[in-house]
Amino acid sequence: MGRRALAGAYDMTDAFNDVSFRLAPGASGADAIARIDRILAPYGGGAAYDRHDQVSDFVVSSKIQQLRSMAVIVPSVFLGIAAFLASLMLSRLVRTERVQIGTLKAFGYSGGRIARHYLTLALAIVSAGGLAGLAAGIWLGSATAKLYVVYFHFPILRYELSPGLVAIALLVAAGAGLGGAYGAARAAAALPPAEAMSPEAPAVFHRALVDRIGIGRHLPLSLRMILRNLERRVLTAATTSLGIAFATALLIVGQGVIDGVTQTIEFQFAQVERDDVTVVFNQERDERALFELRRLPGILRAEPFRSVAVRLRSGQRSYRLSLSGERRDGELRNIVGARGQRLALPPRGMLLSSTVAGLLHLVPGDVVDVDVLEGRRRTFRVPVAALDDSPIGVPATMELDDLDRRLGEESTISGAWLAVDALAAPQLDRTFKQTPEIAGVSYRRAALENARSTLGDSVVSFQIVLLALALILVLGVVYNAARIALSERSRELATLRIIGLTRTEITTVLLGEQAFLTAIAIPVGLGLGYLLLQVLADTAFRTELYRIPLVVASSTCALAAIAVAAAALVSGVLVRRQLDRLDLVAVLKSD
Repeated sequence: MGRRALAGAYDMTDAFNDVSFRLAPGASGADAIARIDRILAPYGGGAAYDRHDQVSDFVVSSKIQQLRSMAVIVPSVFLGIAAFLASLMLSRLVRTERVQIGTLKAFGYSGGRIARHYLTLALAIVSAGGLAGLAAGIWLGSATAKLYVVYFHFPILRYELSPGLVAIALLVAAGAGLGGAYGAARAAAALPPAEAMSPEAPAVFHRALVDRIGIGRHLPLSLRMILRNLERRVLTAATTSLGIAFATALLIVGQGVIDGVTQTIEFQFAQVERDDVTVVFNQERDERALFELRRLPGILRAEPFRSVAVRLRSGQRSYRLSLSGERRDGELRNIVGARGQRLALPPRGMLLSSTVAGLLHLVPGDVVDVDVLEGRRRTFRVPVAALDDSPIGVPATMELDDLDRRLGEESTISGAWLAVDALAAPQLDRTFKQTPEIAGVSYRRAALENARSTLGDSVVSFQIVLLALALILVLGVVYNAARIALSERSRELATLRIIGLTRTEITTVLLGEQAFLTAIAIPVGLGLGYLLLQVLADTAFRTELYRIPLVVASSTCALAAIAVAAAALVSGVLVRRQLDRLDLVAVLKSD
């Protein structure tokens, strides 16, 4: 309603109960708050507070902090793998084109010009990928902005792409690509013409490990060839396997975030918040209001709580929050410790959020100063009895009678947690709406559904993006490794065909190596993914608003392994088609 019409209806013209201020540039927020409090104190005004203490700013700032961390960690991993892939591809390309490089140098091309050729090739690849990534980024950014409009209830949120941001993104991508190609370009520039035009010196062969330990004779021929070749090219095999491992790690990160968020939500609503309905009064009431609630049909249990706006002080540090008073024998709200165990409220003392305790440098046994920001504005000191590790919010809890005594009040409550009969819930809802003393009602089931809905919209999108990136990396690493191996060993494979090996057997020799490297990379990637999740859990997903635990479910590991294996299989099919078209005469013909 319009303010004037509402004031007329209540016969309270020119009255207000909330006021917001915009400060002039350079004004001191602390000084303004002190003056506002002095002016409004005679009229019963509550304590003024700065914008960073507002719930809305707190939530949005926490989300921005998470996005900032994610924008650094995930692209760094992906671009690092991309640089590795560029180095892998161009290094092998230089080895396969060494004769052409020597010929060009013999005709007068300088080493710098040869290097520029390969760097230009890398830059062309980066340019194509950068433009595709720019288009995908704009699409994802717009979708994220629309999601935030719904999630945060912003009246409008435009996705704006500045030229500076585009330039930075393209420069970072170009730096990663050119950085990966630099080593290969430098090797091509340093290659002497006479050495390059001569056939590559045969490798110094020796008995492989499988032969020295005596198990080679018991293995199939194709498997012996695979193990011998891997041992003779340890560095190449290790780099290929490491690239697949990092792609696997991205899959673990994507699904692990969903596992952590899901566990946080389920834990909060199954272990911490066990009430069906939360009722908040329009002002503090005595416990007779609780008796009235218990008399309503369908109320199975009612537990009171008192909520007080306070500022905690420890030395020069302070933190503003809501201090809650609860009954020690309550069952509808639990307080959990570091290991998920239930903590009992002490008769005297405070259970404090571990996050706030860390910010104030407090440990159990320390005494904290409490400034009450409402009512008679009392100040008292209370010991920290234990730390509360609830995953959502920053709780601070005291026993209700102890809190009333320190506030100088008697049996005062702000609301109640209710356990209700599901069949009576509709009638209770109508009763609550018709009761003027009740300012707000929240339902645990609705809150849980909203949390799951938000989870479904945001983290699934995040998972799809990481899944696509990881699969692209796996395809890129495995396919390029197999394709370049085919180019390097085409003469060897053709010779094997001539002496009688079938296409299936030479395919087993070539792709068996890639399968072996993929099998090694998967467990390594699971470990790398766990480490990346640990970094995210300690940075992006540890805010004052929530703490997402490090969770890697067995199903997540299985999904990552299956996805990587499927991508490797697709790469193998593509290489097999090229192997089937191998021209034996052309490959074996000598120049």
